[in-house]
Amino acid sequence: MRIWGACVLAVILNAAMLSDFLTGKIKNNLIAAGFILGLAYQLQVAGIGGIRVFAGGVLLPFVLTFPLFAFGAVGAGDVKLLAVAGAFLGMEAMPECLLWSLLLGGAAAFLKMLRKKSFSSRFSYLASYVGQSLRENRWRPYGQPFQEEDAVIHLSVCILFAVLICIIGGAI
Repeated sequence: MRIWGACVLAVILNAAMLSDFLTGKIKNNLIAAGFILGLAYQLQVAGIGGIRVFAGGVLLPFVLTFPLFAFGAVGAGDVKLLAVAGAFLGMEAMPECLLWSLLLGGAAAFLKMLRKKSFSSRFSYLASYVGQSLRENRWRPYGQPFQEEDAVIHLSVCILFAVLICIIGGAI
């Protein structure tokens, strides 16, 4: 990845992280700017073929994270932010970036449960959720009673660090 692309992506991800912490949401105008700049980056790097790289990089995170979004495990802003990262990184680097994002998110959730001493309540809710879903033979969004700050993980931080790991680690 060219240095200017990495810098632009880092600025977007930092702005998204700040927005996520301050408002609990990642602003759509920031996402739109990320897509436009990601497309411009791909066009500059690969010419007209950059459209294919851009499209693959944007679509892959949407496809892979939609089930997590459908169950309420990740927010819409997180899915869109991963797609912005994909706009810059392309489809080849996105699986590793997505894996790191989810691993870091899981680690953050584990540490938060450890700090809040909420293992039993979280796992009790999970068991209840799975049991009810199996009894009713339908899945419903997960996490409704835990929307308070105690249960929120700011995945934007994990996405930023995942991108940095991929860039520094040479995956890109």
